[in-house]
Amino acid sequence: MHAEEPYVRKETVPIETVHLDRQSEVEPQQVEGEVRAERVEIESDSEDTPGADDPRRNRPRR
Repeated sequence: MHAEEPYVRKETVPIETVHLDRQSEVEPQQVEGEVRAERVEIESDSEDTPGADDPRRNRPRR
């Protein structure tokens, strides 16, 4: 036996396309303020690590 059944399908299709364009602007500004420096002491038994008397140690990073 066969019977007829309705088959309904809903599909979403685009009806329009939106294009976006982005433009960057760069403006130089002068700022003022204090810069904080941190010193880190590292204790190590390795001979590859600079010692306490090495001038490269405890130097502020740029």
